Amino acid sequence: MATYAFIKRGDVAHSFRIATMLAEDTDAYVQKAIGSWVRESGKRDQAALVNFLMLNRDRLPRTTFIAAASQLPAKVKEQLLQH
Repeated sequence: MATYAFIKRGDVAHSFRIATMLAEDTDAYVQKAIGSWVRESGKRDQAALVNFLMLNRDRLPRTTFIAAASQLPAKVKEQLLQH
């Protein structure tokens, strides 16, 4: 939740850094939070979101990955899912 204050100010680096640290957490609530943090961060910096997803796609549960990528253009989502 705390990362929303940073996201609103346009500072998305904290969200991606924390999400990277928590990517393999098994708690469903943590994963839901990660998906929403990085999705919202991606609205402000799409390139950073794509980079985060590329680097962590093997570590994130599929549902978190899909939630995070939900606002990306279809072609970008397709490319991320193919790799």
